[in-house]
Amino acid sequence: MSEGKEEKGIVLLYKAFFDLLLLSLIGILASLPVFTLGVSLTALFRVIGRILRKEDGYMWPEFRRAFKENFRPSIGYSIFFTGVEALVVMNLYQIYKTGASNLPLTVGFTALAVLLLMLSLYVYALISRFSFRTISYLKIAFGTMLRYMGRTLLVLLVCVIYVALLIFCLPLGLAFTGLFLGLILLVLKPVFSSYEALIRKNNGEDVEEETKPLEW
Repeated sequence: MSEGKEEKGIVLLYKAFFDLLLLSLIGILASLPVFTLGVSLTALFRVIGRILRKEDGYMWPEFRRAFKENFRPSIGYSIFFTGVEALVVMNLYQIYKTGASNLPLTVGFTALAVLLLMLSLYVYALISRFSFRTISYLKIAFGTMLRYMGRTLLVLLVCVIYVALLIFCLPLGLAFTGLFLGLILLVLKPVFSSYEALIRKNNGEDVEEETKPLEW
């Protein structure tokens, strides 16, 4: 009986791993117009969340439905974050290319790039899980980042590892996109669960100020 459960667990683990690889490919293809990057990430968060909650479904139909359902609330954020982050990265590249030794400017642009990356990930993850007013996602995302700083630092660590993997081995990094998004969702799971409990309790009222703090 024990061996059968272990074999079943291994099979489920392999299935989840290859599902994440397939989702990474689908997400990359859906991001090719560039301005739909945020919409694709939101859909990935939605489908990966279903995998982590062990809900049944097929990858492509689930992704397509999530992409369509989340397009309206996420497309504006996608265009904004993608555009601003591109400008910040271009400025950092220009500083590096000209060889200008402007440390304050470099640190400032780097900090802004990290802030935008983290904020965008929180926004897309929230859109994939909750139905709020469009502007509320940004406020709740920023508040969540500050309130649960320990988890924010863990998400940042996941992002640093992912970016490093992209730099040193781009194909491998792209292939593991789904895996890294899954890790982010696991870190944020207790926070989102507490939000869901409050939403049910308050019948859909705004919850960012009423949420009880977690340990970290």
